[in-house]
Amino acid sequence: FIFVASSWTNIHFNTMNNSYMRFLNQNNNSMDNIQKHFSVAALCAAFLFFTAFASFGQNVIYQCDFEDATENAEWTLANGSQTNQWYIGTAANNGGSNGLYITNDGGASNAYDNTSTSYVYAYREINVTETTWYNFELDWRGYGQYYYDIMNMFLIPTSVNPDLSAGNANGMEYSPYSTPSEWIVILGAQSEYQEWQHAFIEQEIEAGTYYLVLFWKNNNSYGDNPAAAIDNISITKNNCVSLSDVWIEDIESESATIVWEE
Repeated sequence: FIFVASSWTNIHFNTMNNSYMRFLNQNNNSMDNIQKHFSVAALCAAFLFFTAFASFGQNVIYQCDFEDATENAEWTLANGSQTNQWYIGTAANNGGSNGLYITNDGGASNAYDNTSTSYVYAYREINVTETTWYNFELDWRGYGQYYYDIMNMFLIPTSVNPDLSAGNANGMEYSPYSTPSEWIVILGAQSEYQEWQHAFIEQEIEAGTYYLVLFWKNNNSYGDNPAAAIDNISITKNNCVSLSDVWIEDIESESATIVWEE
C-alpha cells in the first residue's frame, strides 16, 4: 500500500521545531533540507494520526462478561463426571459478580484436585459473517502446572464436528501443542499466573460458524491453585489491519511517499 502526501510546508512547528531549525543551521544545512525535514516530520505525524484514528474502526461480534443469565445459558459446560469442572459463578471474576472457572467443589471455589486427571470443555457457538482480521480479548488467570495443567482457547469450525465430550483430550493428553486438525489456536497453553492477565490476540478468520472453546486439562501428579478462570471475552472485527515494514521513500521538499506491508 502507498500513501502519498504533498504541500506540507505550510504547517507551523512552534518552539521545539524552531530550536531544531537553529541546530540544523549550525550544522550548515540548507533551508531546503530544513524544509524537507519538516515536511517529512509533518507527513509522519499525519500518518500516525491516520492509523490511530483508523484503529477505532472495529465492530463487536461477540462479548460476554458472564453477568447475563440468558447469555450464560448459551454456553455448554462439558464436564461429565470429571473431578475438575467448568462452572459459571462468583468464586472468580475480574469485575462484576460472575466468571467462568474450574472448580472441584461445585463452584464454591476456583480450585482443582491435582491428583485427579480431568479433561473438560466450555464452548459456545458463534457466527463469523466476514473473512477478515479479528481481535480476541479476554481476562484470564490460572496457576496449575506448566505444560500439564493448563487452559487453552480454540475456535473450531462446526463443520469439523469436534468431539468436545468430557474426558476426551483430543490427543492433547501429553502435549498442549498437539492441536487437532482445523482447530484454530486463539490462546494456547496458559498457566502459572495467580493474578488476572489481559490477553489480546489478532487472528484472521474465514466466514463461517464456529465453536468458541475453552479447554482445561490436568494430570494427577502436581500443580498449584488457582485453576483456570476466564472473564470479559470480546471479539471485534478489525477494519484496519496491522501494518508492518513501514518506510519512507521519494522524499522531496514538499512531498514524500510512505509504503507499508499488510
